[in-house]
Amino acid sequence: MARKINFLDISVYDRGIASVDAERATTAHSIGYLDHLDDRINCYAVRFGAKRDAWRNWRIFTYSLSGLLQFCGHMRSIRPDFVLFHSFRFPIRFLLLKWLLPDTKFIVQHHAGNPSPNAMKRAVQSFCYAKSDHFNFVTRHQAGMFYRAGIIRDDAQILETMVGSTAFRLLDKEQCRTELALPASVFTIIWVGHLNNNKDPMTLMRALASVHEAGLSFRLLMFYGQDALLWEARAFAQARGFAQSVSFKGQVENGALEKWLNASDCYVSCSHSEGSGIALAEALACGCLPVVTRIPSFNSMTPRPDLQFAVGDDRGLYAGLRSAMETHFDQRHANRKFFEERLSFEAIARSVSAWVIRDRADDKS
Repeated sequence: MARKINFLDISVYDRGIASVDAERATTAHSIGYLDHLDDRINCYAVRFGAKRDAWRNWRIFTYSLSGLLQFCGHMRSIRPDFVLFHSFRFPIRFLLLKWLLPDTKFIVQHHAGNPSPNAMKRAVQSFCYAKSDHFNFVTRHQAGMFYRAGIIRDDAQILETMVGSTAFRLLDKEQCRTELALPASVFTIIWVGHLNNNKDPMTLMRALASVHEAGLSFRLLMFYGQDALLWEARAFAQARGFAQSVSFKGQVENGALEKWLNASDCYVSCSHSEGSGIALAEALACGCLPVVTRIPSFNSMTPRPDLQFAVGDDRGLYAGLRSAMETHFDQRHANRKFFEERLSFEAIARSVSAWVIRDRADDKS
């Protein structure tokens, strides 16, 4: 029987966690795929934190002399064939790990952002990360800056799959609306994102002013953390006469969004840039019809490209909302199916499994 492939998922960022349970709860969106990898793959995960901990194939090490020695011993013990290394932010640590595991294939996972604008730091990134075998992006269109920085040198190095997902389920919409005291028949739009310039809530406000002026009814639910544009959005809605149709909900625990998303008809994002679009994946998992900007990370994540609009284009968003109002009725299960096939933990695991099994086969041929 052929030896199983040893696969390591590692983040070298120290967020001060003290247990595997805490890490799994904090980063559930990015590690959920590990439970669905092909049976021919042994899966391991390593993180760094405030205290050493272990559970099954999970390990947490500390950035202390003893912790790093234990980490090196663990690497010699598991002898990973493939390493998925999170983020372009830690070039020196990546290089040290590459030296520690010279015969291992590396995949660097993109988590938003571009190469450093500082020339010296960018040169360090280029020198270190150019030694990776592959790079994973939600879409290869996000890789342009990394080509120009000399980090990626061959298109064949690029892999494309989601870098995170969700366990949100498709629930009964009417029941969710009843439990949340939402009107049963009003077209409901949901926003999940900061109220800042990158997320651009004012484009949505301008589009909704047009919807209101056209005499169409709607309910907007806004969930957000940063609120730099909250006052401006409130004032605009009040001045244009549709403030009674907008609910500024603020921040809630992530799990609570599952019911609100299931109660909504349409998810809107006006983002100028995104790394992975987890909120969009959550919306699709709950059956929402997405009306989102035409940006690289979203282009591969929507089942209805005809509803996308250019960044800052409130007229395009207005047209998308009008179309969504007319066509959303029978879309929930199709949206969920799109999520399951393209964006779910299972879909990510299928892609990752295919990469490593194919790569191993190529090495043997």
